[in-house]
Amino acid sequence: MSFPHPKKRSYSEDELYEYAVGALARRMRTVAELKRLMRARIEGVESEYGQTLVELVIRRLKDQGYMND
Repeated sequence: MSFPHPKKRSYSEDELYEYAVGALARRMRTVAELKRLMRARIEGVESEYGQTLVELVIRRLKDQGYMND
């Protein structure tokens, strides 16, 4: 059974952070896994803004102790 891919859209940092926290609440993930999940949802992830947004969310999660790898 195949699941549809999520639609890509523009996210604010807070919205992407909430998505990432929810993904971590479902199960623990590595930084690489979480980045892959976030990139799959972000419109324009190839842009500098999209890449910076993902890195900001990862840094925020690490600073708050949600990730440690």
